[in-house]
Amino acid sequence: MGRNMLACGVQITGGTLLRCTLDHNKPVSNYGYTLGTGLYMSGGTVEDCDIFGNSCARNQIKGTALYISGGTLAGCRIVGNPHVNTDQIFGAVHMTGGTVENCLIATNGINGVYMENGTLRNCLVRGHGAGSASTSVEAFAGVCMLNSSVVINCTITGNVLSNDTTGCSGLRMKGGRAVNNIVWGNGPDSAVLGSTYLTDGIFNTNLVDVAAAIGTGNIVADPRFVRRAAGNYRLVSAYPAVNAGDNGVWDGFVEPVDLDGNARIHRKIVDLGCYECHVGGGLIIQLR
Repeated sequence: MGRNMLACGVQITGGTLLRCTLDHNKPVSNYGYTLGTGLYMSGGTVEDCDIFGNSCARNQIKGTALYISGGTLAGCRIVGNPHVNTDQIFGAVHMTGGTVENCLIATNGINGVYMENGTLRNCLVRGHGAGSASTSVEAFAGVCMLNSSVVINCTITGNVLSNDTTGCSGLRMKGGRAVNNIVWGNGPDSAVLGSTYLTDGIFNTNLVDVAAAIGTGNIVADPRFVRRAAGNYRLVSAYPAVNAGDNGVWDGFVEPVDLDGNARIHRKIVDLGCYECHVGGGLIIQLR
């Protein structure tokens, strides 16, 4: 086993990478861990990039799409970066630090985001879990959180491990803090198993399909997505996820936006999930 490889595509330690495409990179076989097949990031800013088609068939990969230990990755589309080995537990996006925000993270094979540390904010994580859960104690499909990782206002849905018996298809949490998220509709039977497997950390003010094992202020309800079957996870007005969040996690931000680029707090209270509902209830005229 050789030394670790820092990205097969792009390595960034500072500066800005803007509106680029990172695609179809693969690691060679004579290395130890590959840290990010498409992108290795320890600083700087990566913005409005497409990261797709990067792949790996080896066990030892941390981030089939990218590995981030510092800096900010924002407004990117991270789609279709598969790992074909079903024992892989380290995510299409592997985070040991830094911030990933306002990103679409979808259909990347076995699992989505593995967080040793760092912040995931305003992201949609969907469509992971191709195959069965690994025998690893950290098997997951959508997001796995450890240590001091933070997940804020994300939507985690449609991630399914076929042999999930614990709810680990959606969010597996062993530490950190998760606030204002929608973690719903994951796993082979989310109505019974739920979408979360939580053993430690802070899990407050989230929407789930089955009552969470820990935390306060969580809502058990259908979030009422606009059109889930068509992949539209925006919110219908006047339903449980609207005006249900904790504004405190947005203190200090200047004009924050949601995944669509709209104002993050449209009314007085932030919504749950990655999209803020900007659709009003309309005018009702009653004739007598």
